[in-house]
Amino acid sequence: SLRPVEQQAPTETPLAGTEATNEQQPEDVILQSILAVGQQVREMLQQTIQAFADRDVAAAQNLWTQDTLINRGTTRLRRDVMALIEGPQALAILSHDPHIVQRATYLLWMIYKIERVADHCSNICERIAFIVEGETDIRLAIVE
Repeated sequence: SLRPVEQQAPTETPLAGTEATNEQQPEDVILQSILAVGQQVREMLQQTIQAFADRDVAAAQNLWTQDTLINRGTTRLRRDVMALIEGPQALAILSHDPHIVQRATYLLWMIYKIERVADHCSNICERIAFIVEGETDIRLAIVE
């Protein structure tokens, strides 16, 4: 059975490039933010593979908390993308750029897929805990 782990609480620092603001983010800033989150998820995947290879439950638990931070960041990114095509400025934007909705849709799908990779890493981490210690719910071992 997994033992409670002394662990740092997940930081509330936003993911790179996902700082929430009250103003509309330009599309290129959103693209850079997606790339930054994608890089973080790539590193998460590499660390997940290493945790599996090492049968490292502590690393798996830490990675599980990273998924929560990724989810928060992608939620902010989705909100930023939706701001491109919502509100009073939407008609003006559409009249100058008829392809904005299509690009926004692609951006939303990219964000979703990147988030799903992080979710899969989290699922693998739960399986690592089961393989090593027979526990089926890694969340039981994390002190909140």
